[in-house]
Amino acid sequence: MAERAAHWVDRVIPWVGTRQFVLTIPWKRRWLLARRSDLADGVLAIALRCISRWYRRVTGRPAGTSGSVTAIQRFGSALNLNLHFHIIHLDGVYDRGADGQLRFFQL
Repeated sequence: MAERAAHWVDRVIPWVGTRQFVLTIPWKRRWLLARRSDLADGVLAIALRCISRWYRRVTGRPAGTSGSVTAIQRFGSALNLNLHFHIIHLDGVYDRGADGQLRFFQL
């Protein structure tokens, strides 16, 4: 885990503010999503789309683009089935400024 985290910090995530989101799944759906990775991928895609839309709206940059890294955790601290998603999301969007240059608009 430490090696992966170092890789994300050193080579993947740009040097801008980030925010962590944890997406939990209702108990009755955890078994289903744990068995059907296609459904888990779909739930994650919808969540990321909603988060990105929220960032574009609150920064006032409707054409802005953001990014994230997600770790899917399948177990809780008691080694029980507990499918949930840890999302590290850029805390803003990239967009063209008034001068046409790409820049980061922090929330």
